[in-house]
Amino acid sequence: MLALGCRMTGDQPTVLIVDDSEGVCLALSMMLEKHGFQTQTVNNASDGLRLTRDQHFDVILLDRTLGRDSGLTMAEELLQFNPIARIIMMSGSVTVRGEMDKHPQISKLPLLLKPFSQHELLECLRAILDRAA
Repeated sequence: MLALGCRMTGDQPTVLIVDDSEGVCLALSMMLEKHGFQTQTVNNASDGLRLTRDQHFDVILLDRTLGRDSGLTMAEELLQFNPIARIIMMSGSVTVRGEMDKHPQISKLPLLLKPFSQHELLECLRAILDRAA
């Protein structure tokens, strides 16, 4: 069965994971692939932006902090380039929603607070993919 039954085309939904922790990328990638997603990972904003210009992703999982880079700034840049990009922000900071609210373009993006469960991740993906269907 394909991931969550969300895709009408029968293709595996594609997810780009952008997190500066290789361990987080690996764990999320393994979890999502087990549930029928196709994943790619990058560890910084510049690689993430380059990849999203070269390829289509159904969803982008984007960490708030990318080393010296800001995931919030990357999200704004992604939405300027592709206003219909489906982005889910991730963060371990309890203040991130307030930070996001200061940026109108990204204030409505879904947010997963780390540590989140597999169930929370899959439900968030299901909701964002169902809205797109």
